[in-house]
Amino acid sequence: MVVEEEGCLCLLNPATKEYKRIPDPEILAKRPPYYVFKDYGFGYSPRTDEYKVVVIRGYKIEENIHNDSWVYTLGTNSSWRLIEGSTYWIHTGSHALVNGALHWMAISDMPGFSILLISFDLGDEKFRLLSLPKSLSQEDINHMGLLESDGFLSLCHWMADGKFDVWIMKDYGDEQS
Repeated sequence: MVVEEEGCLCLLNPATKEYKRIPDPEILAKRPPYYVFKDYGFGYSPRTDEYKVVVIRGYKIEENIHNDSWVYTLGTNSSWRLIEGSTYWIHTGSHALVNGALHWMAISDMPGFSILLISFDLGDEKFRLLSLPKSLSQEDINHMGLLESDGFLSLCHWMADGKFDVWIMKDYGDEQS
């Protein structure tokens, strides 16, 4: 897990209580200070055999959402790299690592509110949209969360009446699954 501590980032292994400081991402401080959201992800890409840290920070200029997305690959000669961001409002606090990609719930900044599922492939370092279940309510992203369950991407939706639905994507990337 990635934690922010006194202006620096650390990788923390809760099981062993070991942590590793990541070089200070000074580049993140050079962007507008009025960010709206910031989230971290950490994962392994089996395709490239690399561990990577991802930082996504979003901010508004006028009414438009902009994201800065940065990647740090662990190993020798590592440094922070700016990558092509997305234009979505990332719902922080809930992301899942499945199939070599980090996944977040997001909100479209296009006219007409819509909830989206975006992924960031740690192998090719690209953002992609994934389909959500068609029966999913588009009402409240705050009552949705992502998780990995036995290697499958899962989405939980808590409803006001105390009930909840869980969707599991059995065949990764196939909206019919």
